[in-house]
This record gives sequence, structure tokens and C-alpha cells, in this order.
Amino acid sequence: MAYLDILNRIGLLIGGSQPNAAESPYFYSGVQVGDGTGVQGIQGAYSIPPETLPDPPVALVLPDGFELGGTGHREVLMQGNEYNEDEIKIWLLLWRNDAPTQFSSLVPFRDLIPALFRGHMQLNGLTDTDAFVVRGHVSVMRWAGIDYLGWEFILRVRQVLVVAYSDPGP
Repeated sequence: MAYLDILNRIGLLIGGSQPNAAESPYFYSGVQVGDGTGVQGIQGAYSIPPETLPDPPVALVLPDGFELGGTGHREVLMQGNEYNEDEIKIWLLLWRNDAPTQFSSLVPFRDLIPALFRGHMQLNGLTDTDAFVVRGHVSVMRWAGIDYLGWEFILRVRQVLVVAYSDPGP
């Protein structure tokens, strides 16, 4: 499974159906499609973030760190199983309002986003892959020169790949 496919599946889970794959291939919004998919209260999700954002609340899927490991020892790559772990940030950005309104809008997502991944831990059927929220925090995040209050969730995606290494020679 290509890394972009994983990012797209995360965007699909959070945002819902894809309104226009040809013109906006990385945007998912059950709200725009009108089919009720995606997390309630979110306008959509981007698997690859855009330069500017539509009206929030909106989610951005942001690549972060990764770790590769071999069969016997995580630091030794050998033929057989390779264990890949990716950490992916999910920024859930909301408009800036008065504090009570802002925080009352923010609080429900603390439970909704982790529950989403507990219910779809294999990202809709990816074999040998799991994904789950490992931590998160409320933050002020800046995108395209605008500050947003929101959640930053850290999603851990683990894959087991069967690999055969080769050396094509000089």
C-alpha cells in the first residue's frame, strides 16, 4: 500500500465521500456530497493540504515521522517481515470565536476522532495495517497566515510488509 493511499484513506474516514475527484483529488466531504459520511460537525478533510482552507471546521492530514524495522531487530533490515510505523498528524481546525463557543465546539472531537479509528482500525480493510490515535492536544495552529484553535491528533499507522532485498550490482 502506497503512503498516499494511506493518507487518502484517513481523509476519507474523517471527511466522508469525495465530492470531485478530478478537480480536488485530496478533499473529502460527506457534507458537500450530502450523504452523511465523515465525522459529524466537520466540513471536510484534506489528505494533502491545500494552500488556503474553506470554512472550518476542517481536518488536515499531515505526514510526520516514520520508523522502519526488520524481522529480528528493529535496527537490522533483513529479508522477511519489515515493520513500518508512521506517525501522521491530524489537525482539526475551528474558527476563532469567543472562548465558551470555541471550547464547546472543540470538546466533542476529543472522543469522536479516537473512536473513529477504533472503529476502523484497519483503515477500511487494509490487511497487515492498523491505525489508532496515540495522543493529542489542543493548540493554536497557523495555516495560510490565519490562526485556528483546534486539536492536533497523532495517529500511529503500523504496517507489516513482506520484503525481499536485492542488490542489482554495479
